[in-house]
Amino acid sequence: MEDNWILLNTYQNPNEASLYQAMLEENGIKVVSINKRDSAYGLFGLVELYCHLDQAHQAVDLLEKEDHE
Repeated sequence: MEDNWILLNTYQNPNEASLYQAMLEENGIKVVSINKRDSAYGLFGLVELYCHLDQAHQAVDLLEKEDHE
């Protein structure tokens, strides 16, 4: 991954990661997800969400707000 990208969060549930990714993108934040789940079993591993360092503060605020609702 290029420099200046920061890990926002990791998720065991890929659907949950997709929902958060969509919410962030709807708010103008460029998000990249990296699926590190085992392709053979699909039960092990995580999905990681990254955003550019310039948008990290806004992204974290949105994720925290979403978690408190």
